[in-house]
Amino acid sequence: SAPGPRHHTRRPDPLRRHAATARRAARAQPERTINQLTRRRARRYSLPSAAAHKVLTYRPDNPVDRVTIRAIEDIRPAAEALHEILGGFFKTITMTPEGQLIHRVGGSILFEFHRPSGRILWVPSPEPDTWPAFEVRVGDDIGPVTPLLTFIQDGDLAHRFWLGEVDLAEALARQQLRAIGPLSRAMKLLPHLDPVYDRYRAYAAEQGVA
Repeated sequence: SAPGPRHHTRRPDPLRRHAATARRAARAQPERTINQLTRRRARRYSLPSAAAHKVLTYRPDNPVDRVTIRAIEDIRPAAEALHEILGGFFKTITMTPEGQLIHRVGGSILFEFHRPSGRILWVPSPEPDTWPAFEVRVGDDIGPVTPLLTFIQDGDLAHRFWLGEVDLAEALARQQLRAIGPLSRAMKLLPHLDPVYDRYRAYAAEQGVA
């Protein structure tokens, strides 16, 4: 006999479930920013975890029960958040001893991001031991520069890398990260990055995205 019809259970949408939780909290504290998306939810909706900390905000003109992905992007564009958070952090290390490590690479380093799309370029100063150690350019301000080394990754991986949670060799092997250029020069810098990870953890905590 022919098999009977299959019954598929519809999986609940996590954003809808999260919005229901937000509605309940909003009734108690209308002015409060509602909770945080987890990294899993952030990845599902193509948002970096660094941009996901304010995506559900209760406002009288934008009730939580009407929040959609477009509304989320209106609250805080993901690419803008990426440039603001990572670009802002990179600028803080241009005046540190760790920033001088870029001169061991021997040229500019470009970080290309997807989910969301973004670009950040490090341009080393003309001479070592000068300050700032390198210039940080973001988005459309990069200009016609040919980088020596390019890293291609998604926003969430970049955030976790600077938190010290990502093994670079493993990410390369799994093709979570692509590198174009003399990667061996960058690999030599890894043992010196622990202070940078510490700086980023403190910076991320200050920004509310740790």
